[in-house]
Amino acid sequence: DLYTIAAFEVLFDYMQNTAVAPLQKDFIQLANPFASSVCFSISEQSTSEIILSFSGVPIDKLFGIKERLFEKTIVEHSNPKKFDMERLGFVINQSILKAYAKMETAGHDKIFEMMIEHQIYGTDEGQLAERLHEINTLRKLQNEKASFWSNLISSYLNDRYVCVIGKPSREKVNEYARAEEKRLEKQREDLGESGLSECEERLQKAIERNTALKPPPEILADLIVNELEKFNTFEIATKCNMKRHLTSVPLIEKIPFTTFLHRAPTKFVELSIIWDTEKIPLSKRIWLMLWFELMFESPAKVGDEVLPYEEVAKLFTRDLISQSVEVGVSCYYSRYITLKMKVSSENYKMLQKWAAIFLDGVVFEGSRVAVSAKKLASQAAEAKREGSTVCATLLACTVYKPGEKESSVVTL
Repeated sequence: DLYTIAAFEVLFDYMQNTAVAPLQKDFIQLANPFASSVCFSISEQSTSEIILSFSGVPIDKLFGIKERLFEKTIVEHSNPKKFDMERLGFVINQSILKAYAKMETAGHDKIFEMMIEHQIYGTDEGQLAERLHEINTLRKLQNEKASFWSNLISSYLNDRYVCVIGKPSREKVNEYARAEEKRLEKQREDLGESGLSECEERLQKAIERNTALKPPPEILADLIVNELEKFNTFEIATKCNMKRHLTSVPLIEKIPFTTFLHRAPTKFVELSIIWDTEKIPLSKRIWLMLWFELMFESPAKVGDEVLPYEEVAKLFTRDLISQSVEVGVSCYYSRYITLKMKVSSENYKMLQKWAAIFLDGVVFEGSRVAVSAKKLASQAAEAKREGSTVCATLLACTVYKPGEKESSVVTL
C-alpha cells in the first residue's frame, strides 16, 4: 500500500523533526529527558516494518519509554484534535519541495531507488506509476483530514509490536572478551603448529588467486570514457562583491563581507554563511556545540515579537526547506563554521530573514539551555561507544597539537 507508506513518512516527519514535534516534546525537550534522540521510520518489505528507536536513554528510564509512548504519545494522537493541521500542512509542503530538490541534485539516485523498490516489491505497472508520481501522492495527503492521521496511529501503533531494550554492561563486555580469548586459545591448541601453518598457506593461496584475477585490457578499454563532449552540462556563472571581481549584481553589492553568488538553472536557492573561528579562544570554543543546538530550539525575536521556541520551529518549517549548522565546510576545514539554509527560488527573501533570526534574534533562556546541555551530554556518552567517532577523535589528536583549532573543534 504505497499511499499508506507515503502517509507514514509524512507522519514520522511530523512526529519527530524539530523541537516542536510530539516525540521531541514528550521524550527529549524536558528538564528530565527520557532520551537524547528519537528515530521513527518505516522499512518497506513484503510486510513492511514500522521502527521507533530511542537513543541516549538514562538507565533508570529504560523501562519507562514504552509506558510513556503508549500511555501518552499514542493515546493523545489517537484523538484527531491533538494534531496541529497547520504545521502538518507545512511539513507536507516541505516534503514536496524536498522531493523536487532531490530530483534536481541527485535524480539518478532517486530514480534508481524507486526502480529497485518496484522490482523487489511492485506487482504491476500501476504501482510503478504511483511510485514515480510521488508529488501527486503528497498533494493528495494535503487534503486528508485530522481523522485520517489519527486513524493511522490507532490502526498501526497498537499492541502488535516487539520491544527490544539494550542495556550497556561493562561486565558483559569483559565476559565476552574473556570467552572469545578462550575460544581462540582452544582453536590454536586444536589446530596445532601444523594446522596453523596449513591455514596460513590456504589463506595466502586464496589472496593470490583473488589478486591474480584482474580484468583483461579489452574489458578495461570498453569502460574508458573517450567522448567527454557527450556529457550534459549546465552553466554556472559566479559573481563576487570583492573589488577584483567587480560586479553589478544589486543582490550582493552592499553586503559588508565577501560574498559569492553562483547562478545556475535551478528552482532552489541555498545560502551558506561561513565563519573563521581562528580568533575565538579555546576557552570559548567549547560552547559552539551548545550554540548550534540552541539556534533551532530557542525562543526568538521574529519581527517585533519574541515567540516561544515551538512557534519559531513551526515558522521555519513553513519558510525553509532545510537548515543546519555544522563545524567545517562540507565536513572539511574544521576551523570554520557553516550555517546552511535552502528555500525555493521564489522564496529567496526568507534566507535573509531567517539568517538574521538565527544569528541575532535567538533569545537564550536558562531552561532551554539546560535541556540542550543535557541532550549533548547524553549524546557525548553515546559517541564514546561509537567506533568511527572515537577513531576520528584519536586521529585528530594524533595529527594536531593540543590546543590547535582543528583539533579542538573535532574533539568537542
